[in-house]
Amino acid sequence: MPGTRRVSAGRWRLHIHGTARRRQGLCSICEPFGAVGSHHVDPRAGWFEYGVTMGAGYRRKGYASEAVVMLLRFMFDERHFHKCGARILADNEASLSLQRRLGFIEEGRLRDQVFSAGRHHDVVMMGLLADEFAQLHLRANELSLRALMPLPAVRQRRLDTGPVPGRT
Repeated sequence: MPGTRRVSAGRWRLHIHGTARRRQGLCSICEPFGAVGSHHVDPRAGWFEYGVTMGAGYRRKGYASEAVVMLLRFMFDERHFHKCGARILADNEASLSLQRRLGFIEEGRLRDQVFSAGRHHDVVMMGLLADEFAQLHLRANELSLRALMPLPAVRQRRLDTGPVPGRT
């Protein structure tokens, strides 16, 4: 597909395509089980909003967190956006919890903004700045990388046995 770029990271493949308003979708390498994407993109002002959805069998397993972090890294690091926003229905505790774990901060509430299932719902506006994301997720990434890295093999001289064999 012309204008499509693919980036893989672990089990994820990011498909970047389309217009400036709709840039990416996310799926697993083996089978699609959810989607994350940006919308309401304003490159001049440096902000975008995003949304995420996971299939029922894949919720609350960490997949959404991984997918959103990959999208945010792309938008902040490669596209150089300054801010990400998210709009969440106030009664969607799972999504609100996800946003907070990712570092989003509640910025406001739109009362009775959405009409669904026969009633009005509040929408919670949340935001995350690029430098907040970098501080939070760089630190987490460093810790996880340290856990994965093998300790260097260091030859030490033991006091009771003399010099290390093979060294003069």
